[in-house]
Amino acid sequence: MTLNTVVAELLAAFPELKPVCDEEFDFYGDQPLDPYPVFATVFRRAVFDAIDKGDDEFLKRAFAFYERMATDPDERVGTLMGIELIEDVANDQRRLRISWPYMGEQTKREARAYASAVKRQFGKDVPLPE
Repeated sequence: MTLNTVVAELLAAFPELKPVCDEEFDFYGDQPLDPYPVFATVFRRAVFDAIDKGDDEFLKRAFAFYERMATDPDERVGTLMGIELIEDVANDQRRLRISWPYMGEQTKREARAYASAVKRQFGKDVPLPE
């Protein structure tokens, strides 16, 4: 997986998101989709909806995909996951608590690193489930 292929891999893993993506980003035409807006809107919304609905099957698939991103040799893929998942979910204690059991080890490490950085930079605690 690379930053250039991550959207295609996301849509292959979650074909149910393709129509949403097509509608949301129709203005791209034939150009490749930028992964940041795709993950910031389409995938995050789907994940947060699944958290809110308790959709266990979708959450297992989503967090397995996030873990693949977190462990990818292309650091840019891991950065995308950190920005478009960790920063948002870590700032919502209810969603963090629900999603924690679905997270893989590297995803949890990323969440811990984020919490530590927030504490160091802003003096704000980001309580993590353990």
